[in-house]
Amino acid sequence: MTITSDTQSRIIRKQGIAIAGGIASGKCWLISRPLHPLSERRTVPRRFHEREESKIRHALQIMSFVMEHAIEEVRKRANKEHVRMFVVLKAMVHDPMLLKSIVDVIRKKNYSAYAAVQEVFRDFRKQLQDSNLALIRERANDLVEIEEGLLDALVNPLSLVRDNHDRHGIAGRIVLTRILTPRFVLEMRGRNIRGIIAQIGGPTSHAAILCRTLMIPCVSGIAGVYIKDFGAMHSAINGATGETLFSEQGKDNLTEYFHTRSRIHHISQKRHLPEITLYANLNISDHASRALAAGAQGIGLYRTELEFLAAGKLLSSRQQETCYRNVVMTMMGLPTTIRVLDVRRDKFQPIVEPMKRPFRLDLEGAAFLLSHPGMLRAQARAIGKAALIGPVRLLYPLVENTQQFIELKTIVHEIIDEIAQLEIPDGVMFELVGACRKAQDLFTEADFGSIGTNDLLQDLFGTDRETAVKALSSKRQVLEFRDLIEHVSNAAQKAGKSLTVCGELASDPRWIRRFVDMGITKFSVDIHQIKILRPLLQPAQEKVTVK
Repeated sequence: MTITSDTQSRIIRKQGIAIAGGIASGKCWLISRPLHPLSERRTVPRRFHEREESKIRHALQIMSFVMEHAIEEVRKRANKEHVRMFVVLKAMVHDPMLLKSIVDVIRKKNYSAYAAVQEVFRDFRKQLQDSNLALIRERANDLVEIEEGLLDALVNPLSLVRDNHDRHGIAGRIVLTRILTPRFVLEMRGRNIRGIIAQIGGPTSHAAILCRTLMIPCVSGIAGVYIKDFGAMHSAINGATGETLFSEQGKDNLTEYFHTRSRIHHISQKRHLPEITLYANLNISDHASRALAAGAQGIGLYRTELEFLAAGKLLSSRQQETCYRNVVMTMMGLPTTIRVLDVRRDKFQPIVEPMKRPFRLDLEGAAFLLSHPGMLRAQARAIGKAALIGPVRLLYPLVENTQQFIELKTIVHEIIDEIAQLEIPDGVMFELVGACRKAQDLFTEADFGSIGTNDLLQDLFGTDRETAVKALSSKRQVLEFRDLIEHVSNAAQKAGKSLTVCGELASDPRWIRRFVDMGITKFSVDIHQIKILRPLLQPAQEKVTVK
């Protein structure tokens, strides 16, 4: 969409996919050539087989080098879960069967290395496309990233920024690229760029994790970005919302034209604006200090199952207690909301497979816990001991109805009461459409609620978690989702109970406005998002207070 400002300067507005938070503006810099042009030669004579095999071995070395450096960066700045994701990708690159499969295609079909990679990964995708397991689908996504990385390395075996002129000229620019890869992000590190705009790249990809780790604002999904006309323009991006602006004339204040900024400004300037609370999502206990340093007003969602995944095993009650006590002590009196184990097949199957005990992995969340009360009791004992040293609240995942919720909290408090008479509030995770519609009944038993937007969108529109937010692609779907949230919010207000929103939409400024309009003022977001959202919300609130 093209708009005209007060100064009659032409601005092109595009909506992309939010990859890494942060606002940046500057002159565009187009990387000198596409990463993946069509291969000039699909087949090669037999005498060139050795040359093509050498190319693919070199490409795999480049991929391995990239993964090693990525792991170093993520280990320094991010959580163990993200480190594990890169380690898995590196292991797949080192799999000898991968090299063997590609070499076999080169020899048997006389394919070039480029064509052989495409052929092998096409076959891999066919084998995985019918799987219903999220774990297998994630591996399929990893295969796509490996394929793109190998094709990139085959076409560009040298540095993507080729000469000294490029290296100096790229500083202070918004860099445009066709595809976002870990190698590209690492090459941009240290070049003092302001941000990245990509035509292709997913928010859950390894490259996206790197952008967030290195704090490089990034937006993808901008169609036609790889056109020289854009390379000559100025641009501004909002990495938290995906909003992207292009201008033919240089404008120092291009970010003032963001819709999302004006919306947040509009929210904050309301005279009777309620105080907005920003909690932190927590994956592992070691990151509690980061949440405190970022200015979190407490832990809004402690995903305790990720402690099990980080350890690669089931944790004993004593081991869980150590984790929970660490978090509660670190938060120094601020509330810690602990979600009891949210067990799902894709997360826990690798952990429980080696064990002889039978597990009902066909069940999830609350249903799984009720079928395995021993695991719930062990966790309740650990939570009760941690609650002796600071305020704790409990959240129960994927609750379907009131009876299920009552059964869960009864089991938990029987164990906690053996430790001490503690007032620990119990909350419902509204992640299922059925639970949302029964919100009024649930709030008669629950002390508070939390809306998990990712799972709720998945249940409402039948998507997977990776594409849940993208399901809000039409006005009808937005209205349907908004009505459901409003129903839960009204039930909470009528019952006098607090309500928090977590998930991707909790850190989307456009949706924050909608939630605030519904009376929801508590949000639980990833730790790095707190620093992005706080400046947009807090200063304006202070101005209102002065009035």
